[in-house]
This record gives sequence, structure tokens and C-alpha cells, in this order.
Amino acid sequence: MKKLCKVLLSCLLFVLLLVGCADNGIRYDLTEVDFSSVTVDHYEYNYIEFDFESNTYELENKAKGNGIITRQKGSFFVDDEDYVTITNDDIPSQDYLLYEGETLYFKGDNFHAEAYIPGYGNVYMIFSKS
Repeated sequence: MKKLCKVLLSCLLFVLLLVGCADNGIRYDLTEVDFSSVTVDHYEYNYIEFDFESNTYELENKAKGNGIITRQKGSFFVDDEDYVTITNDDIPSQDYLLYEGETLYFKGDNFHAEAYIPGYGNVYMIFSKS
């Protein structure tokens, strides 16, 4: 389970998933996860905040079981069909596409993240506007 949590935390890095809130940001909290035995309840908190004025995001989550806090920040771009591409300030080699088949998009008041993690399978997450 510890290894699975590390993989999921790494997976969440591509979402935005995240360090404190920006002044002009809109926060999206994790509300649904479809990935093995991991649920929303595995986290004390898990959110991503998008600042649409500066096109930056901050992602942060904290695992309940081990207290590990994961953070990521960078810039993002939303195309005409609401698909999102992101950068990762800390790991530029992981900019734009971190996992096979990764798809990030806005739909209504939700932010969706889908990907394939080798050795684990598909992951699907929904973050809902706070």
C-alpha cells in the first residue's frame, strides 16, 4: 500500500494537482478517484488552484496514512476545447505530458485528470470547484 500511495502521489503531480492559494485563483478539491483501492478518503486534503490571470497553478495534497505532503506548481494553458496542458516548475522534463495517455480538461465546474500508469493501470480523478 505504501508503494501504491507513492505512485498515486506521483500521479497527482501531473494534475496539478499544488502550494497554498494564489490571490486570484479558483480552487478545485478532489471529489472522486478511480484508481485501484485509493479513494478521496486517503487524503486529509487534495486540491489544485488555477490562477487564470497569470496562467499558473498550485497543487497540494496530504496523505492521511503517512502525512506526506506533495506539492507542484507551474503554468498552464487551456485550448478552445477546454483541454489543459501544464508545466512543472520543479521538474521541467515532466512538462506537458507525464503519463501515457494523460488527458487534463475542464468540464462544467470540474477539472478532470485521466492517465495510464504502467504497472497499475488507468487513473481517473475529478476535482470540483470549491
